[in-house]
Amino acid sequence: MTDTAKTSADKTKAAQAAAKALTDAQAAAKKAADDAAKKKAAEAVKAATDAKAKADKAAAEATKAAADAKTAAAKAAKVAADAKKAADDAAKAKVAADKKAADTAKVTAASKAAFDKTDAALKAAQAKLTAAQKVETDAKKKVPATQAAAVAAKKARAAAAKQLARAARVGTIVLNGAQNNSAVSRLADSLVVSVMKEKAPFQVQTDSVVRVDANRLRQILVPVKLAKRNGFDNNVTLTWVGQPKNVQVANKPINKGKNSELLRIFLPANAPIGTYALYLRAQGQVSYSRNPFRVERAKGVQTKAGELAKAAAAELKTAVAAKTKTDKVAADTKKASDAATKLAADVAKKLTTAQAAAKKADAESKSATDAK
Repeated sequence: MTDTAKTSADKTKAAQAAAKALTDAQAAAKKAADDAAKKKAAEAVKAATDAKAKADKAAAEATKAAADAKTAAAKAAKVAADAKKAADDAAKAKVAADKKAADTAKVTAASKAAFDKTDAALKAAQAKLTAAQKVETDAKKKVPATQAAAVAAKKARAAAAKQLARAARVGTIVLNGAQNNSAVSRLADSLVVSVMKEKAPFQVQTDSVVRVDANRLRQILVPVKLAKRNGFDNNVTLTWVGQPKNVQVANKPINKGKNSELLRIFLPANAPIGTYALYLRAQGQVSYSRNPFRVERAKGVQTKAGELAKAAAAELKTAVAAKTKTDKVAADTKKASDAATKLAADVAKKLTTAQAAAKKADAESKSATDAK
């Protein structure tokens, strides 16, 4: 019984052990199944997560590519707009350059016309100056001829003059009369008369007193007028000449700044009875120049020649200044023309560059559009 019980106990123990092993196996199998499921689920989740990450990455890259393509398209559009604007600006600059070149050509033509006009004026001024110098030279050459002609004319006049004689007796004053003494005179063989063209610088006149009948103890007032010419204004001394004895006369000068004076003649009780001729002798200091008309004529010729020379010199100076100004304008015009040519070349170069940039921008825009 003991063996049977032991055997039964061993069987029970074995059954328990088998049951435990089965339970353990079932638990292990379940655990293994759970681990495998978990692993598979984790792998599935990981795969799904990786797939989602890849999808998100692909979507992000696609979005970025789309944004880049849009940015590239906008940039290409901006480049195209800038290129178009540069092309328009280049076209406008070309039009302005063409207009400036045309204006420069007009200015050049006007400058050439002004230069031709100035050159003609300069030549005319030079011709006038030459003519004035010739006139001056001819005038200087004519001076000796004029002098010789004047001498010849005088000789011819002297040769052609005929003596005209009349029976006449002339006299001259030997001694001038004093206060109470008559002048001493005598007969002369000849009378020298000189007639000049110039006017006397002064002249004494007693128009209101010509002939006076007077008795003794009477005074005669003689108003004297002084006519002045050619700027004369010096003192003039008046002296009575020809009065008889005992007749009292007052010799008074006409001072500077005055043109009249009143002279007095008194006949005393012992004045001799008779007819007497009295005259006034006038003396004054004057400036005298022999034959001033000849000098004036020469001065006139010289002044005219000098004026012609001065006018010609002024015209020459004006013409030279105008020529200098025209030369400067021509130089400035050439400089402006060169600048306009250079500007046109620069504009053409910029236009070519802008057209190339526009073409490149169009190509890039087309590539960006195709990429979309």
